[in-house]
Amino acid sequence: MVYGWGVAGELRPFFVSVRTSFNYFCQKNQMDIQAQKLSLIKEFLSINNEELLSKLGRFLKDEKKKIYEQELKPMPISQLESLIDKVEDDVAHQRTIGAKQLKNDISKVVGRG
Repeated sequence: MVYGWGVAGELRPFFVSVRTSFNYFCQKNQMDIQAQKLSLIKEFLSINNEELLSKLGRFLKDEKKKIYEQELKPMPISQLESLIDKVEDDVAHQRTIGAKQLKNDISKVVGRG
């Protein structure tokens, strides 16, 4: 058998076509989303009514919260127990720092120290 021929070789054009179609769909879908965002931004910028802006802000906040809550999944007990074991091991081997030290370390990282 010659490489590139046989069943896999015969299916290669099909897979290339599927991959090309998938890439086109992803790019087109991304462009559609970007176009929708731009359209919404233009519409939002043209609003002069404070009450409407307030309602839209609350609506966005509420919808984002709903989506976030739908995506939340409880941690498996085994993972929780593993985290507790790690914390207990860190405490036992003095791999901890105090709240003040943590605050100082964070301040240095964000440039406020």
